[in-house]
Amino acid sequence: MGRREHHAASLELLETHVGPLIVPTLVITEVTYLLGSRLGANAESAGSESFIDVTNGALWSAQLFDVDQGPVDFDPESDRWPLVVGLGSTPAYETMRRFVATIQQPDLASRLTDALGGCGAFQRFHTELSRHEREYTRWHRFWDDARLGRARAWLAERGYQSNPQL
Repeated sequence: MGRREHHAASLELLETHVGPLIVPTLVITEVTYLLGSRLGANAESAGSESFIDVTNGALWSAQLFDVDQGPVDFDPESDRWPLVVGLGSTPAYETMRRFVATIQQPDLASRLTDALGGCGAFQRFHTELSRHEREYTRWHRFWDDARLGRARAWLAERGYQSNPQL
């Protein structure tokens, strides 16, 4: 099965599945990267709200509750459902800036720095970087580490700890 078939199967599942999807962390990371690269600041809009079910790690957009599509056992007063508020594009932009500082090729670093200026910075950054396979692969790892680090810090600030048994 090729990429297009996998994308079609994934889209069908997302459009037809009822209830929460339990998704591995690395899949969530890749999806958030994809959204960020395609939608830029709109991917993690400042002030957007979601709830995490700490019993299983499922993330529920608050918009689902507005149309009665949230889980039936949702209780906003429970410690089971911490609210997650989107930070907007600033953390993603800062991650790109930090990555550029690690690039050893001065010409590429300069082009990426230029790409980060003004509207469309996310798309220009990814377009330029995608032309350099080794750096693009390194970027994905860097991005994953940064996103997971922010998620872990957010959870730790609220007293949650990872469970290596899961």
